[in-house]
Amino acid sequence: MNKDGTQVVNNQGGKWNGTNQYITVTKNNWTIWKDFNFNKGSSTKGMYQRTYRVTGWYRHYNGSKYLSVYDNKGKWLGYLNEGAAQIVNNQGGKWNGTNQYITVTKNNWTIWKDFNFNKGSSTKGMYQRTYRVTGWYRHYNGSKYLSVYDNKGKWLGYLNEGAAQIVNNQGGKWNGTNQYITVTKNNWTIWKDFNFNKGSSTKGMYQRTYRVTGWYRHYNGSKYLSVYDNKGKWLGYLNEGAAQIVNNQGGKWNGTNQYITVTKNNWTIWKDFNFNKGSSTKGMYQRTYRVTGWYRHFNGAKYLSLYDNNGKWQGYLNEGGAAKASGAQGTGFSMNKSVLVIKNGYSIWSGFNWKEKARTNSLINKTYQVKWYYKHMNGSTYYSLYESNGKWFGYVNSGAVRERRGVAHYLGTSRQRVLNELNAHQNDRFYLGTPFRLAGFSNPEMFLVPNGVSSPYGPGMNCTGFVATVTRRSGGNLNRISGITSGVGGYVNAYNWRDALMRNTEYYSFSSIDALLKSGKAQKGDLIYLEAMFTDPFYDCHIGIFWGNRSNENRFWHQVIDGNKISHIYSGTRYSKVYLFPQD
Repeated sequence: MNKDGTQVVNNQGGKWNGTNQYITVTKNNWTIWKDFNFNKGSSTKGMYQRTYRVTGWYRHYNGSKYLSVYDNKGKWLGYLNEGAAQIVNNQGGKWNGTNQYITVTKNNWTIWKDFNFNKGSSTKGMYQRTYRVTGWYRHYNGSKYLSVYDNKGKWLGYLNEGAAQIVNNQGGKWNGTNQYITVTKNNWTIWKDFNFNKGSSTKGMYQRTYRVTGWYRHYNGSKYLSVYDNKGKWLGYLNEGAAQIVNNQGGKWNGTNQYITVTKNNWTIWKDFNFNKGSSTKGMYQRTYRVTGWYRHFNGAKYLSLYDNNGKWQGYLNEGGAAKASGAQGTGFSMNKSVLVIKNGYSIWSGFNWKEKARTNSLINKTYQVKWYYKHMNGSTYYSLYESNGKWFGYVNSGAVRERRGVAHYLGTSRQRVLNELNAHQNDRFYLGTPFRLAGFSNPEMFLVPNGVSSPYGPGMNCTGFVATVTRRSGGNLNRISGITSGVGGYVNAYNWRDALMRNTEYYSFSSIDALLKSGKAQKGDLIYLEAMFTDPFYDCHIGIFWGNRSNENRFWHQVIDGNKISHIYSGTRYSKVYLFPQD
C-alpha cells in the first residue's frame, strides 16, 4: 500500500479482497472466467439457482466486481461477475418464494430447524401426507430444501426435496391401487374435484361395494379415494372415513342373526367370491336357514352367508333367492285347504316360542282350515290352523293331520267327469223321471238303476242311489264310502256319505239353503247334503247335486218321491243343517 492510499496490482483484475461468503447463482448463462485475460471457463447454466462459496473478490478495471467461486467440494470454479449471483446469509442459499404443495414420499427423513442442521422432527408421521411449500433454498451442499407448512399454517422446518413429490394442487400425490371398499356412511359427499365441487351423496351408495383405483392424501389431512362403480363409471373422490377397505369384490362383512326361507328353486349357492359353484337351491327350496351375515358385492347384489340347522355352512346365496323370515319358522306360504287331525301326541303351539296351547289327543277327527304353512329350520312343516268360524287356533306339525280334499279327489274322479255325465243327460230321460225306490238296504244295487239302464230290478233310485250312480259312471270308487262306515245300506245310505265325506274331504256347513246360496262357495256338480231334523217323529236326510250355473242360483238335481228331477233345493222333510261338499 502506497502512502497515497493506492496499491499497485499485477493486472487489470485489481486488488484481492478476502472474504467468506455464500452466493446463489441467479443468472442462467453467464460465463465463469479462468483468469482476467478472460479466457472462458464454464457457464452458469449448470449452476443456476445453486449456492457456492466465495473466498474473495476483485473489483476489475472494467468496473465490474468478480467473485472467486468454490463448490462444496472445495474445487475452484473461476471468477463470476457479481451480477450473476446474489450474496446470501448462510450456506442455505437464496430464498425462492413459491406456493406449492408436496406429498411426503420418504418415511424417516429429517426435518431441519435451520441450516446449522439442528434436527427438528422426522417424516415418519408425515409419510404420504400433503403439505404446503412457501419457498425453497438450494443449499451449498447441493440439495434443495423446501420450507414446509401444515394445514394449520404451522411451520414444520426444512425438508430435502428428495423426501417429497411436488403435486399439482392441495389434493396431493396420486397413489395408484386396485382395491375395493364398502361405503359405511350414509350421507357423505362425493367430490368432483379438489376445489370441492359437490358431486353426489353416499345416500344411495350405503353398504354397497365399489372399486378404488387410487387415492390422494389431501393437504387438509384427509385421504380421498377415487371411486368407480361396477360399470367402470368414475363417481368421484370420497373421504376414506366414509368407507371400509375390503379384501375382495365381496365387500364388507355385515354380521347379523336372521332367518330366511329359500324361494327360488334352482339358484346357485357360491363357495366364494371367485364364484366357484357350490350346491343348488333345488334341494333347499322352501326350507329355512340361518343367516349369520351378508356382503353387498361389487356387482351390486347382496349375498347371504347360510347355515343349516346343524350349524353347517352352506355357502353364499344371492338375497333374491330367499325371503326374510321373522324367526326360525321361516316365511309363511299361503294355503287354502282343510285338514283332519289323525294322530295323538302332537302339540298345538300358540307361537314359535313353543308355548303349548293344546294336544291333538282331544282333537282326533276334527277338521281345521289351513291358511298358511311354514317350513321350519328344524326340518318340520307347521300348519296354521283356523276353526270353521274363521278363528285362529294354533300351529301344528303337519305330521299330525291329513289333508281333506274334494269329493272327486277322494272318490277317484273329477268335477269335469261328473259334469260330463250329467250334461250328457240333462235333456233326456236317462236320469230324469226315474221313479223313486223305497225298500230295504239288503241289496244296494237295486237303488242304482236309472231309466237309461237295463236291469232285472227295473228302474228305480233313492236320493243316495242317484248320487252314487252318477259317481260310479264318472269313474268314482264307491268303496271309499261303504268301506269305511259301519252304517247299513253302504253307498246308497246318505248318512254313510255324510260320515265318510266329513271325515275325509273338505266341506262347509250352513244354517239354511239361503245362507249356502249367499256364501258364494257352491259350484255346479258339488254335493249338497241336508241333515235330518232328528227331533221330528219321521225325520230323514237328503242328498243331491248342485246344478246352478252361478253359486247363488237355486237349482238342484236330485231324486225325490215323485222321481228324478231338476228343481230348487229342498228336502221332503225338515232339515237342521246344510252341508256343501265341493268336488275339488
